[in-house]
Order: sequence, then C-alpha cells, then structure tokens
Amino acid sequence: MKRIKLITAAAAVALLCALPQATLATLVTLPNPTATGGLDISASSATVVGTFVTSVFDSFVAPPDASDFSGTLLSEVYDTGSGYTFVYTLTRTAGPDQIGRFTVDGWLPSQTLMVGNLTGSANFAQSADRKAGSGGKVVGFNYDTGLPGVSILVIATDTKTWAYTSAGIQNGSGTSATTLAAVPEPTTVIAGALLLLPFGASTVRFIRRNRATV
Repeated sequence: MKRIKLITAAAAVALLCALPQATLATLVTLPNPTATGGLDISASSATVVGTFVTSVFDSFVAPPDASDFSGTLLSEVYDTGSGYTFVYTLTRTAGPDQIGRFTVDGWLPSQTLMVGNLTGSANFAQSADRKAGSGGKVVGFNYDTGLPGVSILVIATDTKTWAYTSAGIQNGSGTSATTLAAVPEPTTVIAGALLLLPFGASTVRFIRRNRATV
C-alpha cells in the first residue's frame, strides 16, 4: 500500500515565504476543451502568494511491477483570496525513462482554470490541455522532450473547494499517485439533490392523479 505523507502546515508556510512576491498574472486560461495539440504554456510562469490550506505527498513507480521511472509528487493548496491555487511538484528520481505527461482528475467542467509553470522551476511543461473526452474533468501537462528531474506546475481556480483525487504520470507505461484537485463539496451535491425534491414530489403527484382518472 502506498504511504501518503501529510506535509505539516509550518513546513508549507516556510516554503511559501521563500517564494518571490508576485501575482498569477502570467498564467494562461485553459479552454475546455483545448484544441488539438494543447495550449502552449512554455512561456507562462508565476509565483504563488496566499495562505496555505493543505498538502499531500506520495511516491510512484511505473509500471507498478517494474521501474521504467519512479518519483514523488507533492501537491499543495493555497488560498489566494479569489480562489484556491494548486501547486504540484513533480519529481522524477530514477529509471531509464523520463516522464512525458502528467494529469490531474477532478475539475469541474464549468470551472475556469488558469495554468502554467512555477517561476524558478527546473523544467517547464510545454503544453496543457483539457480534452473533450473527459468532459474537461482532466487537466494534462505535456513534456515534449521528457521530464528528467523536477517540474513545478500551477493550476489557479476561482472556487474554494479541494479533495483527494488521482494523478496520472505517463510515458509509454504509466502509473498514478494521490493528489489534490477542486471537486464539488458534499454540501453542494446535497443542496443540488434537495433542490430536485420538489420536482420529484410534483411528478409523483402527477402520475398518481393520472392513474386515478384512468
């Protein structure tokens, strides 16, 4: 079983304080869906300034029964005031293959997402995408020449929700790791269901009334 290590708030805040003060203005809005080939983010970079919310750390090996590549994933969430920003530190640590693609599942199809590379990241992703086949729930980052070491990616949202979800790490073979993304809060789902109750009740009454008149 994979070990999920929660990073302490103090450590994450210390990391945040070490970042240069800047804005998310250099991120780019990711269309849903994106055009074939994805959106070029090779020149987009930003630093994150906000209040630390939570984080999760996981390790991975691809494929699970071999060692084409292995590494770690640190996922962090920051409250920037206007929404939550997700920061992913993807590190390839060993293996003959490099990482070609990184995906995060769990985004709302209607959600506005801004993406890019973190300023100072050792390796930049060249493009990002939200493919129509996933309904926009999966965001992918692509490394055209492969990721040999560390890459830090940013997804900024206009909402304040987060939950555990799955990340995909691929290059021919693939594997997964635990990560964080913005998904509907349980209270939102419950509220939506409650809104449907009056409609359901009126439908039942309509059916019963029709049966009584037959």
